[in-house]
Amino acid sequence: ARKHIPPYVNEVTNPFVDEQCVYAAFDCQGGLHYLLGHGHPVDGPFRMEANGCEKEIFVDYGIGYEEVRLRKGYSCIDSI
Repeated sequence: ARKHIPPYVNEVTNPFVDEQCVYAAFDCQGGLHYLLGHGHPVDGPFRMEANGCEKEIFVDYGIGYEEVRLRKGYSCIDSI
């Protein structure tokens, strides 16, 4: 399983370049889950071509994560 489960997911920094294929979803108890695939079932079957090479995968946490970005010093805005 270790060969097939990605150990790292990077955050989308440029939506025109970084293709989001992991979606962050919170359960009713507040636990964060990473979902690999499309954000909506209407997008059809999920396929991610890597052609045998390593492929960087990205997640977009959205505006709700901005406080963490500010605290860690990599926000694109000055303050909330």
